[in-house]
Amino acid sequence: MEAGRIAARGTHQELLAVSELYRSLVQALRINTETELETAEPEPDVERVGGL
Repeated sequence: MEAGRIAARGTHQELLAVSELYRSLVQALRINTETELETAEPEPDVERVGGL
């Protein structure tokens, strides 16, 4: 939203491509983009304690 109005609509990838406002928001929130996810290290498996 910008000035109380919807600034752009689309998928995450579409908005990254066309909206500077959306790119700024993603960067500010440090949201992983598809490229970052492809290069990210997988998280280790966590063993549950107490049989949960």
